[in-house]
Amino acid sequence: MKRRAFLKAAAIAFPLAREAGASQPKKPTRFQIACMTLPYSQFPLERALKGIQGAGYRYVAWGTTHAESAGERVPVIAPDAPPQKAKDLAARCRDLGLEPLMMFSMVYPEAKEGLEVLTQRIRQAAAGGIPQVLTFGHTEGGDRKLWIERFRKLGPIARAFCASSDPASQQLIDTILTDGGGDFARRFLEARGLAWAAALIDQSPQAKEP
Repeated sequence: MKRRAFLKAAAIAFPLAREAGASQPKKPTRFQIACMTLPYSQFPLERALKGIQGAGYRYVAWGTTHAESAGERVPVIAPDAPPQKAKDLAARCRDLGLEPLMMFSMVYPEAKEGLEVLTQRIRQAAAGGIPQVLTFGHTEGGDRKLWIERFRKLGPIARAFCASSDPASQQLIDTILTDGGGDFARRFLEARGLAWAAALIDQSPQAKEP
């Protein structure tokens, strides 16, 4: 095709392509509007969940602590709680027709134990099928360099636990579970080349319990 013929054909094709694209109906943006349990912090968690359900919400975000029996402040999920607790609470929410969308980290990223706690929060979120973990800094600012360093480390951990639905990852999970002998999370991280992250598990308060 000669240059003149090509340009003529292109001049006809491009408007047609635009018209074809314009004729495709655009999908409306869908927002997931959740209610936190935080406004119910002066009441037990169960009361919070039922109140949110009764208000007609489909999505819930877990707050920090709630006043349980005798007014004792109890974390929704403690930072050192095993991931199974997050899985169980997520199941309770879903039984009520509430899909959990977010949980608080309850730690500043620059805190001394920040990396360990955030790693544990990722494990909990993955177990409960929760897509977001909320963390934030001080109003006066924080150590930006440390933030960058820690989030760069947390990225591979989050991907290892939360993006493990591919066949290779599922095969690895099956192999570890079949072989047994040791903590699953530690062995899984080591197999994904994250030995340094596996070592953090030994530093958590939960690991130090007898």
